[in-house]
Amino acid sequence: MKTRVISLILATGLQAVAATANAQQAVILIRHAELQGAAMAEPKYLPLSEAGEVRAQRLGLPRAALSHVRPWALLIALLAPAVQAQQAQAQTKSEKVFRATVNAEGVQVVEIGGGGYFFDPNRIIVRVNVPVELKVRKEAGIVPHDITIDAPDGGVQVKESLGTDPKSIKLAFTKTGEYAFYCGKKLPFVKSHRERGMEGTFQVVE
Repeated sequence: MKTRVISLILATGLQAVAATANAQQAVILIRHAELQGAAMAEPKYLPLSEAGEVRAQRLGLPRAALSHVRPWALLIALLAPAVQAQQAQAQTKSEKVFRATVNAEGVQVVEIGGGGYFFDPNRIIVRVNVPVELKVRKEAGIVPHDITIDAPDGGVQVKESLGTDPKSIKLAFTKTGEYAFYCGKKLPFVKSHRERGMEGTFQVVE
C-alpha cells in the first residue's frame, strides 16, 4: 500500500509542475494525493502559506485538509522542474558521430562524455577485430551513471560505473554490425536513464 501511495504522490507532483510550472501548486496537489493514501503513518509537517491555501481553494481542494504539507513532498515539487528540463534536453538530442582511427599502437581510442541523459558522441564507428580503448567520464553531479554494452554476439559485454575522472575500458568487437551502449541506471517510479535518451550506438565496420 505504501508503495502505491508514494508512486501516486510522485506522479501527481511531477504532472502538476509540468502543467503549471508552479512548485507551490504542485505541493498542493501532492498533499491531495497524500490524503487519498491516508494509510501512511503521520509524519511531521511544514505549514502551507496563506497564498497556497488560496490556490487550494481555486483548485477546489479542501482548505482544512491542506493546511500542512510533508517536507519531502515539497522537495519533490522543487526538484521536479530540473527533471522536466533534463527530459526536454534528452528529447531534443542530436546525433553526434565519431569515427575512430587506429593509432601507432594499433588501438582505436574513443573518448566519451556522459550525464544529463546523454552520451557524446552517441554514434561511434570502429573497425572489427581491432582493439578499442574507451575513455569514459560523466559530468559533475550527484546523479550516478554507468556505461553498459550487452553485445555477446559481437564479443563484448561491459557494465562500468562512471566518475568524473576518465575510466579506461578495453574491448574489441569480433563481428560487424550495430551494437547499443547505454546507461543502465533507473530509479523507482520513473523512466530509466536509457529511456530518457542516455544511449548510443557502436557501428562496427570492416
